[in-house]
Amino acid sequence: MKVSACLFVFCLLSCVVLGDWAIVQNHYETIALSTSFVGSTTGWVTGGTATLDPLFLYTTNGGQNFTNEGLSDSSTGAFLSIRMASTKWGVAGGFGLFGTPCGAYTSDGNTWQTMDEAGLSIVCALQGCSAVDDGRTGVLVGVWSHFPDLNGDGVKITTDGGRRWEQHNSDTGEATCRYGDFMSKDMGYVTAGSFPSTTESNYHPFDFIEGEVNKFHLSQYVHLNALTGRYEVNTNKAKEAAAATDGYSGLILAVTNEGRDWKTLVNITNEGFYFNEISCADQNNCWAVTEGVDATGGIGSVYHTADGWNTYDVQFNVTGGALTAIEMVSATEGWMAGALVSGPDVTGDFDGQFWYTQDGGQTWTLDSEIKNFFPMDISVPDSTHAYASGLTPVGVSSFAAYTPSSSS
Repeated sequence: MKVSACLFVFCLLSCVVLGDWAIVQNHYETIALSTSFVGSTTGWVTGGTATLDPLFLYTTNGGQNFTNEGLSDSSTGAFLSIRMASTKWGVAGGFGLFGTPCGAYTSDGNTWQTMDEAGLSIVCALQGCSAVDDGRTGVLVGVWSHFPDLNGDGVKITTDGGRRWEQHNSDTGEATCRYGDFMSKDMGYVTAGSFPSTTESNYHPFDFIEGEVNKFHLSQYVHLNALTGRYEVNTNKAKEAAAATDGYSGLILAVTNEGRDWKTLVNITNEGFYFNEISCADQNNCWAVTEGVDATGGIGSVYHTADGWNTYDVQFNVTGGALTAIEMVSATEGWMAGALVSGPDVTGDFDGQFWYTQDGGQTWTLDSEIKNFFPMDISVPDSTHAYASGLTPVGVSSFAAYTPSSSS
């Protein structure tokens, strides 16, 4: 399926740009919140429509226009994550119900195929993924109920270019696996976390009504309504005075031996936060961002290691904020994104924020804020281009881009 999608600029009345980041697309038929670029202006955004039409939106002009390449072997699907390792090899993690795809891959940079799994998935939500630049290894991170593994929580991995997939469980207790970054089939890191919610189990990311999935919680602020096919954003938790920090956990795990072996390296519980995205320049140098609450409201932090998480430090805190996404293009340069969700400086329902470092995170500089844009993912193909997908207050997607100003 290939459908041309002409998406329109719609930000003059809805966003305030303080720096070099700007909304380039608002499209109210598109529910897409993950992006991956393989060149300065060439990349993908993935998601699904409210009627479960799969979206693999391709652009060659930095998001000014997109073409939906869809899935070659399925007319239904909704996707939560995408990562391209090269112009040809990439993987995507899905949100699936009763047989709709849990994942997809491309080996030619054009045609996307559903992952082949034995048996029926009752439900799956792979909100993180990683593609290794070997043309063969792809990893999907999240949770699933797939016979006979009805409580799956870990990774689904291919090491042969998508022809065969295996699933391997973590041992994270109430925390569920969220995001990952893999250097090879035998070495990667996965973040996990838990947060209080309205789910039946209190920590599991699914809500159920009469045994059927009602919601999937991507975070404490964002959930996917499975009945309407729409995302919903609620930042009230961050606005509660002296919010309780119990019920939160944040973990970082090393995953080796093609996903079979897991080792917990960071385990922080009941301190009011969980980990979101992780980005590694190599096996030793990694960064992971968090969101949570403290006595004043929302808070986001960036954790850093220079020795593979044997030791780590907190480089930066954003009071009133939530940090969701990060990508480092080297051991010194990168971007992280999140939203200001509480406090007197919020100008909208929330304000998207973009932070930049050139010294490995010793200093993080706020480059831009965008009113009513909640970044969910970021892609940084080089030092002068970056892109972010996110949500508006009504739960539809927007797309933002960075280009350096003439004075940069």
